[in-house]
Formats: sequence, structure tokens, C-alpha cells
Amino acid sequence: MIQDVTTLIPIRLKCPRCGKVFLSSVLTSTGSIGIYSDLCQRFIGLNPLPYLIHTCPYCTFTGYRDEFAKASFIGNEPLLSDQEFGCKKYEFLAARYANENRSPYEIAKVYHMGMCCARLSKDPILESRYLRLAFEWLLKAFKEGVVPEKEKPVALYLLGEFSRWMGEFDNAIEYYQSVANQKSADDWLVDLALKQMKFAKKGDRKLKELYDNK
Repeated sequence: MIQDVTTLIPIRLKCPRCGKVFLSSVLTSTGSIGIYSDLCQRFIGLNPLPYLIHTCPYCTFTGYRDEFAKASFIGNEPLLSDQEFGCKKYEFLAARYANENRSPYEIAKVYHMGMCCARLSKDPILESRYLRLAFEWLLKAFKEGVVPEKEKPVALYLLGEFSRWMGEFDNAIEYYQSVANQKSADDWLVDLALKQMKFAKKGDRKLKELYDNK
């Protein structure tokens, strides 16, 4: 069976902050082939993650499609595009959320997506930076008690994966065990946490490729 690949269509967007019109792209299809052990998706072809959000090239306001107005443009001057920002869009979005005093959990999720994006774009330096920021913001979210109850098992699992990847194996084991102790945790997540715990006990930091998350 032929799987979908990432396809895009161009779009003109109007920034809600500065009012300027710029060029961007929106996704029309993607082709997922599974996940990594830190729950980042894997895709066929072009990395789709930079196109889930949009960044105004004039003022760097960043948000999701529904935060921008679709714009027509009449004139001869070429429009700037947000294509150059790539995965750094996620850092702009995280900074915006921090300035708006959004929940640390929301910010952690943005950096996690940025980490996934950087990996697919083969930028290990940016990936490592976003990993640590996702970890720090997720810890902050737990300390402030703002992680939604139903999302705690996944959040604890991610703390385990982040810790294992950073070589903090004892901490990783504790987080994985915490997932197993969560009554609301789905069976697939508990099984995965216990599997990853074995790698942590062996001192294995390598990322694992999975084909299904359930």
C-alpha cells in the first residue's frame, strides 16, 4: 500500500500582532510510519512539523493557523516568507507562551514538539537544546502542580525518557516506575515504561524506534 507523504500548499497570512502579510505553507497530508520511544512521530519524506505553526517574519509572532487571518495581497512588492525559521518557530512560540504566563506544561509540550522537529530536520544541537528545555519546563509543571491529572502518566514517562537520554539513569528508573504506579496509565504506556526501564538499568541512552504506540 502506498503511504501518504508530506504535501503542502502555499498561503498568505496576516499577522495579528503587526498586521503585515507574509507567505507560509499549510499541510495537506503527512505520512506517519510510527514513533520514537520519546513519543515523537516518524514520517515519510519532508518533515511536516515546521508547518504546524507559523511565524511572522516581520515581528516573529508565532502561533497556530487559526490565530492568523487568511489574506489576499495586491501589490508588486515580494512578500517575506516564514520558511527560513524552520524548527526555531517552536522556540518563538514557547517564548510567546512564557511572556503570556501560560502554564509551564504548555511550554514543555511546545519544546517537546520542537525537539521532535529538530530531530527530523537532522539538527542535533537544536534537538539537544530543546530536550533540556522540555525537561526543565516539565519539571517546573510538576512542581507547580499544573500537569492535568489524565496526562500525568505520559508526562512522567517523558521525564523518564528525557532522563535516560541525558544519562541520568537512576532518575529515569524512578520516573518509569512512577508510570507503572499510576492507576490512570494505559496498558501500552505501562508496558513501554517497563521496557524502557530495562534499557536504563543497562545504561543504554539510545533512542528507540517503535512502529505503534499501542
